[in-house]
Amino acid sequence: MANSTSVEVSTLYIYPIKSCSPVKINTMLFSQTGPLYDRKFLIIDQTGSFLTQRQFPKLANVIQTIENNNLHISANNKTPITIPLNNTVSKQNITLAKIWDDTVEAVSISAEANEWFSSYLGKNVQLVRQSGTRMSKKKDTLSFVDSYPVHLCSEDSLAELNHRLDIPVEMERFRPNIVIRGNLPFQEDEWNTINIGSSQFKVAKACPRCVIITIDRKTEKSGVEPLKTLASYRKKDSKVLFGQYLSLITANEIHVGDKLIVKC
Repeated sequence: MANSTSVEVSTLYIYPIKSCSPVKINTMLFSQTGPLYDRKFLIIDQTGSFLTQRQFPKLANVIQTIENNNLHISANNKTPITIPLNNTVSKQNITLAKIWDDTVEAVSISAEANEWFSSYLGKNVQLVRQSGTRMSKKKDTLSFVDSYPVHLCSEDSLAELNHRLDIPVEMERFRPNIVIRGNLPFQEDEWNTINIGSSQFKVAKACPRCVIITIDRKTEKSGVEPLKTLASYRKKDSKVLFGQYLSLITANEIHVGDKLIVKC
């Protein structure tokens, strides 16, 4: 049975370039791969392999903003650049991007974008946009996300974690798309489906966390927290869990302030 709850959407984020800063939005639209423009761009090295904050923590300080269907990119001591969110596909620009076990057709954005990120990272890289189809083993159509189209986290679960930490961490460490509030800590573990407005999502699995959540954006360095503390009470089958991955059932649009109807 589905239950109306007092739980609501508190914040919405997308990450046009994977592993760069979040873009906070009030309304989330969807494409077949998940939130519109989320992880549609990727930084790859000369072998085509994807790069993230795991290798380059300073990517956390690449600021992304969206205006008039353009993505504006900036960072300290770097001249900002602008790229179109949707650019024309030319066969001359086609390349292959390797992300985890997948190889996906992609489009190189521009020499300017490649030079900007190569200079910032101190490594010869390319910025690419997804052009080919990527399917998960669960038959989800994916962008350059790790494994599922949508990632949900709870403010109340984060508050429970922060209560255990000497120095609290912010929600952005966990890189969610949908942030909710009003539930009991980790109550989202028990949910099966979620309705938000006219959209419905399947709760696919809890999200296993990696070293990225230990990166302090101010110092651009990794520590042990909050991964160490999470592992003390959120470890299952050798994986440390926080947040939930969602698959799309029916996705139209959702808004900050929308109430959740959940089915356990």
